[in-house]
Amino acid sequence: MFDYNISGIQQVGIGVSDADKAFAWYGKHFGMDLPIFSDEAEAKLMIDYTGNEVHKRKAILAMNLQGGGGFEIWQFTSRKGQPRAQETTEGDLGITHIHIRTYGAEKALEYFKKLDDISLSDIKVNELNRKWFELKDPFGNLFKLIEDDYCFMKTGALTGGVMGVTIGVSDIEKSKELYQKGIQYDTLAATGENGTFKIAWLKPSNNKASAFTQLLGPTQLELVCDTAGGREQILKDRYWGDLGYIHVCFDVQRMHQLREYAKTINHPFTVDSENSFDMGEAAGQFAYVEDNDKTLIELVETHKVPIMKKLGWYINLKNKKVQKPLPKLIFKALSLNRVK
Repeated sequence: MFDYNISGIQQVGIGVSDADKAFAWYGKHFGMDLPIFSDEAEAKLMIDYTGNEVHKRKAILAMNLQGGGGFEIWQFTSRKGQPRAQETTEGDLGITHIHIRTYGAEKALEYFKKLDDISLSDIKVNELNRKWFELKDPFGNLFKLIEDDYCFMKTGALTGGVMGVTIGVSDIEKSKELYQKGIQYDTLAATGENGTFKIAWLKPSNNKASAFTQLLGPTQLELVCDTAGGREQILKDRYWGDLGYIHVCFDVQRMHQLREYAKTINHPFTVDSENSFDMGEAAGQFAYVEDNDKTLIELVETHKVPIMKKLGWYINLKNKKVQKPLPKLIFKALSLNRVK
């Protein structure tokens, strides 16, 4: 019996050419205005995915307190991040879309229609009977804004945080070994077909308690397989950290147990910090696994979170076997760090 918990999507990594510019746009338009950390360092452990060279980077973890995962906005500082040679579309292998919670699809669509440098679809209804529309941001990244009513803490934003991702796979049944068993999104919530596409929506059967369960809220994975074949991995011939979506990260408790279980399902850790890593203002343990199509899945066990940096107030979660959701009062204090 392997005793570990995955409590939701902590963040999605987004490779950009200008982290500060991206943070400003996502803060203004997606309510991702709370920087948990902003750090510059060398990505020493990622050399297997960066051409066997150590590269420098800047990373900003931005959250939306209305509920959901965040964005890890990631910029190379030792090289220029490379775009994909072709435009990413649904069905390509890898993370094609981030799902953003919105509290009214029509209202959100009208807001985004007023902006320049983005493209939008009409409102549709997905297999979960939720209204949604597609948005391409000024940096070329695709989002699905999906109607949902979960709200952790009202800030007045039109949207919440990350509530899921769309992942292109070559075989849905084979992909379930990792996503349903290893990542614990064990419930098949809905299926569908659209032309040559087969679609499966996965959700966890229960939201396991952690310090951040209530902030992260309910999440989902949409697996999409283009049965016509011929799709390429989005990061093919590029580095982790290049432009676009580079990973989806899950919040973990008891990483050592997950490390052992991952071996039994033939998805061993390909990167493993083993102990604690330091992101300047935050700390934890991280690892990566690959799915069957080499999409990168990050796993993070958080050890330290800054609450009020000026006062030196941090939450220490290291070595706590059982976590309870942090009191909302702590997040209210954290909200003082929002960039408006």
